[in-house]
This record gives sequence, C-alpha cells and structure tokens, in this order.
Amino acid sequence: MAQYKAGDVLLRSQPFGFVILASQRHVICSYCWSRLVPGGGTACEGCGLARYCGEECKVAGEEEHEEECAALGRAGTGKIMLSDQLRLVAKIWLKIRKDDNNTVEQGGSISKSWAELMDHREELMNDSEELLLAQYNALGSVMKKVDMPPMDKFIEIYGKILTNSFSLRSDRKVTVDSLHYLLYRTQFFSRRKGYSSPEPFGTGVYLLASMFDHSCAPNCTVVFQGRELVVMATEEIPAGDIPSVAFISYVNTMDDTKTRQLQQKAIWYFSCCCPLCQNTRMDQEKHAVKCMKCEEGRPIDTVKWKLYGPCTNCCYRKEKEDKEQVARYKELYHLITEYEPGGEGYDDLCEWCAGEMEDVFSTGDILYVQTLHYVHTVCTNSKRWAAAAMYGEIALPAFKRYYGDRTGVVAALLVRLGEAYGEAGEDDKSSEHFLEADSIYRVIPGVKHPFYLQDFQPLFTKYVNI
Repeated sequence: MAQYKAGDVLLRSQPFGFVILASQRHVICSYCWSRLVPGGGTACEGCGLARYCGEECKVAGEEEHEEECAALGRAGTGKIMLSDQLRLVAKIWLKIRKDDNNTVEQGGSISKSWAELMDHREELMNDSEELLLAQYNALGSVMKKVDMPPMDKFIEIYGKILTNSFSLRSDRKVTVDSLHYLLYRTQFFSRRKGYSSPEPFGTGVYLLASMFDHSCAPNCTVVFQGRELVVMATEEIPAGDIPSVAFISYVNTMDDTKTRQLQQKAIWYFSCCCPLCQNTRMDQEKHAVKCMKCEEGRPIDTVKWKLYGPCTNCCYRKEKEDKEQVARYKELYHLITEYEPGGEGYDDLCEWCAGEMEDVFSTGDILYVQTLHYVHTVCTNSKRWAAAAMYGEIALPAFKRYYGDRTGVVAALLVRLGEAYGEAGEDDKSSEHFLEADSIYRVIPGVKHPFYLQDFQPLFTKYVNI
C-alpha cells in the first residue's frame, strides 16, 4: 500500500544555517532570498556581508545576522577575504554556541537535531588534515580569539556542512538554465534578460531534510519555495519510516556509475548500491557507438577503447569497420572533453561535433546527449528556433530514460522545445510539448507554486491555444 503518491509533500524544512555566495550577494536578498533590482538593495552598514531587498527584510534579518556581523565584520571590508564555506562554519558555530536548545527541527512526528548529523570526522582527518588546519587558521585571521570554535568543533561543523548541505536555488525561471548547470557545471552560458543565473546562489543546512539518504534512482525531489525546502514524492512510495523508503539523489543521474560513485566517495564517503548502479547494461550504453546496421547502441570501453562485442540487437560485427568507428568515436570524445568550456570558438566546436557525432555515437551516449543539449541551449539563446528544436528533440528520449519521464529536468526541456517550435511556427508541436510539461509541473512543484503561476503559465498561455 502506498504511503505517498507523486506530488505529495513528505516534509517541509527551514534553513538551520545558510550563506549567500559572495558572487551572488549583490543580486540575492540575504533574508527572503528574492532577487534584487539591479543596483538596488540595502547593505548591512556594519559588515557589508548581507544585502537586503528593502527595509522590511533588513529589520527581519537583523537577529540572525547581528552576531555574524560583529564576529566577521572585517571579512566584508574587502581587506580580508573569507571563503563562503568558512563563513557558513562561523555562522553555525555562533548559532550553536548561543543556543543549544535551538538545534532540533520538528516536523509533525519526525525530528532531526544538529547533533545527529554525520560529519565523517575520521575520514576528513585522514584525507585532509593539512587543509583543515589551514582553513582553521584562515578563520582565525578574521574572528577574534574569544569567538573562535575549538579545533574539534570546527572539524565537526566543517564535516557536517560538507556531508549535509544543499545548494540553494529559487526554482523560479530556471528551466534551461538550471539544466545547463546540472550538465556542465559552467558559468559560461547566460540566458537573456529576465532569467536567473544558472548556478545556485548559496549553500544551506536543513536539519529535517538531511534525513534523506541518496539513491541514483530516487523517488523524491527537492523543491524550494523562498527559504523553505520541500521534499516531494515523484512516484508512489510504500508505507514505512521516511528514511527507509524515501530517497533523493545527490548527483547527476545521467552520469555513468563510475563517475557517480567517485563523487559519492569523495564527498560523502559511500558508494551507492541502488538498482541503477547495479544495472550494468544501462551503464555500458551510456558510452556507445551507433551500430552501422541497425543503429542501436553498441557499448564501448572508454579506457581500453574497444567494443564489448557484436551488436546485441542485430549481431552486426565487422573488424575493420568497428575499428574505424571506435577511432572516430575516440577522436570526437577527446575533442569535446579536452576543450575548455567557454573558450573561444567553443559553441561552434560543439555544434560541429554534434553533426559529426550523429553517425558515430548512439543516441543514448551521454556525451552526445550533453553536446546536443548544449547546442540546443546556444541555439535557443541566439533565437535559431528550428535548430534549437532539432537538437533538443534528439536529446529528449535520453533525458526521459536517464532522468525519468515525469521529472522536472524533462519538463524543463519540454518547455524550451515548446518555445522553439512555437517561434518556428510549428504550433501543433509547440502545444504538444507544453501540454506534456504542464502535466509534469501540475504534480511537481504543483499548481500553487510561484514558478507554475508566474513563470510557466504565461509561457503556456502564449503558445498553447485551448
């Protein structure tokens, strides 16, 4: 029997501690997290580390900011630089030092305390003892000695932030932009005026939300509404304790298993054993050439640069042709992966490679899919609508396969495909894609979310005639 169905809210959580990234402080209100009017906002006179959208937020934010202002004021002067991570360490230390009774978050019948969070202290000390000492000294160069945490407390806070923090985002007007960030981790691309930047604007620790373990095949997703983090079911979840039956993903599920597990081990000190990680066939197909007979994917070993065997669909195998196909695949693979994203001519290179990859790469190959999406994004930005629709349409089936066909990532691509088709004059295809996106967004984030009402609905109304 299902305990939750798709679209149900499992819990809501408020930030225990957070920091707006230094690169985003001039565009994000430090209290309500709304975007500031360009050149606007009111800065904290004492330190400059916080900026507010107006007097109301400044007054409301004073209580949570006053200790940080007093302890870290020099870090906002520009004379002394403090990393965002260390600033968050300091903010949480000042909070738990001040009020130990305020370190538990309650949500209905469930609760989570700061003390319960994992910190991986031993692993951190084994891997990064010198770095931790250097970071501690860097914090000490800004904070007064009387305000500094003991070294063991510093390591605990540092580890808990690494293990449990969330990247903060608005979930507003981020469709293609957030997707671009997810796939490329680059700040090269920026949408036209009126859209959020692709990168998250901050880092936060949420006590209740930290109870969710990872799965590369998650059944939940995280949605932000202002400062509140909401965990919603993406499919039916059976009855049971939430930590035992509900999971979110910490990583990009399109990545191959080796990449995902390296990231999991490096940051969270575990290796996932979910069904996706055990699906060897799907994992192999994420690097695959196109069969020259039936056009299905033929998995390729990108370390030894050889095919795993004949095509499993049609049994095609020809030694000479296979070697030529692998050599061309390898050439294009290195050309894309070794070129600096954002460098001169990068857009043109990607578009050229997308054309060359068509006859060599399987449509399920993740490098091909990411390249297609990148070119789709560039074409959208330059209003080359027919090309944007073509590249995005080729990538769509792989998005549905690797992310799930009812996910926000897929809906984001559907929206931009709908926009591209609409601008290209193909109204029926535009409506088809917008209607499919609408069926996803109605469930997550839901029809009452500001994104649905204020961002998606105007686009839907513009392109869909009902």
